[in-house]
Amino acid sequence: MTRTTLLLIEPDARTRLARVSALQAHFDVATLALGEETVRRVRKDRVSLVLLSLPRGTSAMEAALRTARVLKTDRRPPRVGLTDRWGRWDSPADRLELLGAEGYLAGDVSDAQLLAFARAVSQGGPTVMQGELARGLLDRLLRR
Repeated sequence: MTRTTLLLIEPDARTRLARVSALQAHFDVATLALGEETVRRVRKDRVSLVLLSLPRGTSAMEAALRTARVLKTDRRPPRVGLTDRWGRWDSPADRLELLGAEGYLAGDVSDAQLLAFARAVSQGGPTVMQGELARGLLDRLLRR
């Protein structure tokens, strides 16, 4: 059975290492920090799945979203899942449609949630998930 090649684009080295650890048992994982030669790498390595972290800061996030749009214009585009630690989108399904991305994962997530998200995005989309860790914190803050 051929394993799916996943390109993880994550600017934070510690988060990148943790996510590789969570995903490598099920995917062939390659990594980049944001801003590197993403499109060329996707084409060169024949990547079929990209998990792209949306960084903090407006200009960095816009650059990441431009990258997602460019990836989807390729002749054989990869499936793209966007991860957003801060969960900044109120209506992610609408934005996914505009970008052509297959998935959006909001909040801090467990390894199991990240793996479930990657599997769902690799099967197609749209997939919108919210991390349990983020919901648990919100519940504590609101004292539910």
